[in-house]
Amino acid sequence: METEKVRAVPLCLPENWKFDGKTVIGDPSKCRGSIKLCQDGMKVLEEIGDDEIAVICIIGPARSGKSYLLSKLVDGVSFEVGHGVVAKTTGIWIACSQEKKEMEGNQKVRIVLLDAEGAGALSTEDDSVSREWDTKLYSLGCLLSSLMIYNSKNLPESVDLERLQFVANFSRAVSTVDHTGDYNKDCAPKLLWLLRDVLDDPEPFKDWGDYFGKKVLVKRPERGQSDRSFNDVVDAIITVFQSYTVKALPPPSKSSTVCKYLDKPEYSEDVQEFLEQIEDVKRTIFNIVCVKKLGTASVSGKGLLYVLKEYVKELNKGLGVMNIRTCWDAAISFYLNNIIQSSYEELEIEIKEIELPKTKEEINRRHTVVTQTIEREVLQTIFIKEQNIVHNFLENLKGKFFLSLKNLQSRNVAVSKHFCKNLVEKISNSHFEKNRQNSSSLSTIEQLQLYDKVMKTICDEYMKTANGLPKAEKVFEQSKIQILKQVQSTKQLIIMKKICKIYEAQMKTLELPVEVNQLREKSEEAKLRALDSCREEETYTEHMDTFKKDKEEKLSSLFAQVQGKNQESSLTLCNTVMNEILRNNILKEIIKNPSIFDRIPSSIVEKLVQKYEEKAKGPAKSQTEIDLKAKLEQLRDEAIKVRSQRRQKVKDGILETAVEVGEVAIEVGVGTCRFAVAASMVAGAVGVVVSLVVMPPLAPACAGIFTLGYIIDKQIS
Repeated sequence: METEKVRAVPLCLPENWKFDGKTVIGDPSKCRGSIKLCQDGMKVLEEIGDDEIAVICIIGPARSGKSYLLSKLVDGVSFEVGHGVVAKTTGIWIACSQEKKEMEGNQKVRIVLLDAEGAGALSTEDDSVSREWDTKLYSLGCLLSSLMIYNSKNLPESVDLERLQFVANFSRAVSTVDHTGDYNKDCAPKLLWLLRDVLDDPEPFKDWGDYFGKKVLVKRPERGQSDRSFNDVVDAIITVFQSYTVKALPPPSKSSTVCKYLDKPEYSEDVQEFLEQIEDVKRTIFNIVCVKKLGTASVSGKGLLYVLKEYVKELNKGLGVMNIRTCWDAAISFYLNNIIQSSYEELEIEIKEIELPKTKEEINRRHTVVTQTIEREVLQTIFIKEQNIVHNFLENLKGKFFLSLKNLQSRNVAVSKHFCKNLVEKISNSHFEKNRQNSSSLSTIEQLQLYDKVMKTICDEYMKTANGLPKAEKVFEQSKIQILKQVQSTKQLIIMKKICKIYEAQMKTLELPVEVNQLREKSEEAKLRALDSCREEETYTEHMDTFKKDKEEKLSSLFAQVQGKNQESSLTLCNTVMNEILRNNILKEIIKNPSIFDRIPSSIVEKLVQKYEEKAKGPAKSQTEIDLKAKLEQLRDEAIKVRSQRRQKVKDGILETAVEVGEVAIEVGVGTCRFAVAASMVAGAVGVVVSLVVMPPLAPACAGIFTLGYIIDKQIS
């Protein structure tokens, strides 16, 4: 099965035309205007990438067989061929060989084919518009190609040279000079003039090239503008192109049908001679075509794409003077700047993999390894070979790499600073915690000696990890001040702990509660003993003035705690004593004399206060008389309340009893007289009970009333 051919796509079109992926859309009768680059065509060059190329561009009159010839040059490539009166090609179309072709010197390149719109294809009333478009388009083809094929029908006539007027215009418009001011043909293509449908031989000339040199490209005497224009074209052909070659092709067939279907098998015998001639032309083409160059630099697909954009930009400005070298330099500058930027981005990705922090030497080494790798890869891929351009490029690239190194070093310093701060903090905290855990079994002196060594231990362990890192020493020096403060603070805390322990032990020998003066005396004694016992330990610490103040504040705080305990103990004792005195003494007085609550004799109060003062101790004792009297008053109120409740109970009981007695009396009473007697007996009984509870002196009288009633009752009975 035949492999599907790669179809050509437009590289550039008139600005008011467009390509929908299959066909171009536009009005052939309208003015072309500016050249517009097409994405499909640019993609072809982009995909070629850094492969070197040889560019063949074919120009000539419309409907002269240009597209057919290009389709035969490279296998697997197809340009659309038309057979009508309307030209098929608009703008410049592009296709590229899939395989590389070996050139002279064993150099392998990709073949790029450009098919330009036919001269005179633009149908307008203004010939100058058509000529301007042809000149612009063919100038671009000339700038891009390493071999330009001019395809014309039959032997050259004056009209053919007139169609090559663009070469003269191109020669005037384009300034391609080297540093000496001479025309540099290294930037120009070679020319192959292909004569189509020629049956004649070049005799008596040696070949068609000899015929051209002696018959066609001969200047005329200048009798007018026409002659001057003709001579300009002759000069331009000789001047612009590196060299020119002339070949002729016979017509494919006398039959128009065969000419339309040259590749059909049924016509193979009819076109055999023509196809053999095509093969001969192909050999000639590939013998003379060369790698596209600008100056001494071979151009790649990517390079041609960059320079193409610059050429189109300049051509669209008009046919003024255009410096090819300037366009090339601009394209190269853009291309190389892109490489520098992409290399810088690649470098940034690579160095992000470097785990920071690192020593400055390690950062420089790792950065150098990465940059050298990228530099080697770049030099292997760029298509530029001119030493001065490469040198300047490398200088710019190294400048960008140097900026990257500076940024990396700055970032490393910042990370290193943060890392070192965390490291010294982690190590110091670890050692302080370790010392705290291991110091429980050590004496105070041994603990202090342990913390005297901690700074060196922390420093040694820190430098094992941080040695050589940026800011490592500076960070440690800054942290050292804080560590020393922590050491001093810890040592003072150890000493303070011993002082407090001794002070508290001394104060515990005092049985609370005690009087305030006694407590103060004991505190001073304990304080002196505690401080004296730590004189040796205090030689291990500094800032004694501050420490002295701290000790005073701590001991004052402990004394305040003891004072609080003494006050609490005194208050508990005094309350206990007070309650015991009231319970053991007041209750006895209540039993003896219930009416004592009406008035508490001062003798009893004095007696109670005296007993209280004998047993009470501590600062709470000063409230004795006030608290005691308050207690007495409280007890009196409670006793009165209790007595009132009891009296009410008795009254309720007496009333109930009297009712019961009355009922009995009524039952045994006879008539009114006996009822009166019963009433007197009830009254007497109630009086007796009430008097005994409330007022004992009235009890005998009430008893007399009851007795009298009883006697009367007996008499009645």
